[in-house]
Amino acid sequence: MPIEITKEHARDMKNSLFTNKARESYDAEAKKMISQKIVLAKILKKCVPELENYSAQYIMENILVDKIVPSEVFLDQDVSPMIEGRNTEDASVSEGYVRFDLVFDIQLPGPGKVVRIVVNIEIQKNTKRYSFKRSVYYIARLVSRQKGIIFLKDNYTNLAKVYSIWIVTHPTKPNRNTIDVAEFNRKRIVGKSRKATRNSDLLKVIVISLGDYTETNDELLRFLDIIFSPDIEPEDKFTMLVSEFGIKISESFKEGIEIMYEYVDAFARDRAQTIIARLEEKIKSLTDERKSMADQIKIKDDEIKSRDDERKIWADERKSLTDEITMLRNKLKEAGGIKNI
Repeated sequence: MPIEITKEHARDMKNSLFTNKARESYDAEAKKMISQKIVLAKILKKCVPELENYSAQYIMENILVDKIVPSEVFLDQDVSPMIEGRNTEDASVSEGYVRFDLVFDIQLPGPGKVVRIVVNIEIQKNTKRYSFKRSVYYIARLVSRQKGIIFLKDNYTNLAKVYSIWIVTHPTKPNRNTIDVAEFNRKRIVGKSRKATRNSDLLKVIVISLGDYTETNDELLRFLDIIFSPDIEPEDKFTMLVSEFGIKISESFKEGIEIMYEYVDAFARDRAQTIIARLEEKIKSLTDERKSMADQIKIKDDEIKSRDDERKIWADERKSLTDEITMLRNKLKEAGGIKNI
């Protein structure tokens, strides 16, 4: 028997499809936002120890310079260059596909041998989408895929260090405004201890959990909190970012912030309408339940009143019978017919 689709079902399906499409669009804009050079520079300065002594401006101009996407208006100072990640889809015959949000290589400054680092940045809305095991799997794939790209055959000495950075925009309350690091370290458990070698920290997972910018003094957390906050309007964000961090707001940066805010605002309205509809349904249910209870109470009251009336009738009949008996006794006594009645 075919399923009948009502107008209400069709509307709900349409709203659901619209919401899913909007969320996909928001995710795409969020990925573009973390591709902005100023955002990447601040993330790298905080999360890559080899770059902690360099300014974000230096990282933008000297570390990320080779990854700028060519633009038709490249010379326009309002064009904010973004990082061009290398193929972000990792295909393996035996392991299937893994799609990364952003993967790119950086070369550390300085003389001597070129030191190459692979950086992966993922952005997730909540901890349901992020899990530590998932980040371990991602970083493992980023290591294995280097063969044939960064080094050939068995030349493992050229294996590059990998940083996998996860940004969680809406974490659980205990995790808000925190940065966690999990790294691969070499440790000697038998024999004389030795200093860590430069190859002992090849793998590192960093989890940046955002929150309210007013509840942290960490520069990177405040920076990202402001950018991804659903409660701060775009113009206020621009003012705060310029005054506190001294960054130049490019047209692409501005557009990304505004688009994300529009989607968040749409989600908020949609959620508010859903909550209001549920509350109205709950109120109607409670009203109906209250009316039903009132009706039951009235029925009980009517039953009690009916029983009270019956008791009154019985009481009146009893009194009437008692009066008749008393009257008969009195008559018999007066007639002297029966004693001691």
